[in-house]
Parts: sequence; C-alpha cells; structure tokens
Amino acid sequence: MSKDSELEVQSPPFPSMTVNAVQLYGHLEELGKFLEYYRAGSNKMVGKSAECVKQPRPLASLDIHTACSLHRLACLAQGMRVVREGWDLVVRNFENCWESPRAHEDRHIVLHRVADILDTVHLPDEQLEARQSTAQAEAIKQTLFGPLTKFFNLGDHNPFGQGPSDDEDEDDDDEEDDDEE
Repeated sequence: MSKDSELEVQSPPFPSMTVNAVQLYGHLEELGKFLEYYRAGSNKMVGKSAECVKQPRPLASLDIHTACSLHRLACLAQGMRVVREGWDLVVRNFENCWESPRAHEDRHIVLHRVADILDTVHLPDEQLEARQSTAQAEAIKQTLFGPLTKFFNLGDHNPFGQGPSDDEDEDDDDEEDDDEE
C-alpha cells in the first residue's frame, strides 16, 4: 500500500461569499497545509510523466495581504472556490477508485492549480499580469499548433517557431557590404 493511499481524504478550504481579507488569509494558510499534505505523494505517483507540483513561496504577512486590492481578493476567493469545486468533483468521481491512475492525474491537476494560487497570491500586479499573458499565449500556441505537431509527428522540432533572428540578417548584410568594398 502506497503512502498516498494511507492519507485521509481532505478537502481544501471553501471561502464563503462574505469572507473578509483576514478570513481569506486564514483560508490561504489552510490551502498551504492542504497542498503540503498531498504534494509529495502526488509528485511521487506521477513520476516523470507529468510536471511536478512545485513548492510555492511562503505567504506574505497579513498586513501585506490586507493591503491587496478588492479585485485581487475577490479573484483569489473565486480561484479558491474553483479549486474546491474541482477537488469535490475528483472525490465524487473517484470515491470507489481513489488509487486509479486517472484519479491521480486529476488530483495532480487540482494540486497544480493550488500551487499556482499560492505562488502568485502576493506578486506585484505587473508580474502577475506578465505571468497571465505568458500562460495565455502558451495556451493559444498549444491549442493552435499542438494538434498539428502531433498530426505531423514532429516531436521536439517546432516549424511554427520564430525564423532566423534579426542579428543573423544584419551579419549577412555586413558581409555583403564588405564584399562590395
């Protein structure tokens, strides 16, 4: 019996609609404990077949958290609610086969989301926006080019990437100028 199967099934916190900043901070602490409870077992079970759930950065102080904008706190509460709903769905779908490979994969996906929430909770707005736009661009790239890469069996070769850099073109122009002289 694996260590993961010996763990008691726990659920992440579910912030209510009337949660305030201090209560939300307490939920974040609970979310961190939830992630720590499952992270090592999840990483061990997926092995090299998927990206490991990373250790998020520690939470900032309560003072920094309460200084966050209302929009940021609302998005955080909503993200935590989505995580709880996703976890409840996994528990409901796999209550009779908690140790199945598919159950491990689905739990791993939810744990990745938890780690992302905890890792970005106190990032400055500019860094958070940059991460979100990078993730969105990567998702679009996967959506558009993933099926083509798979269809043509291209492996690591990416024909849809950038062409030669401008620096190489400038070097070629310089050589042509040297030849003319």
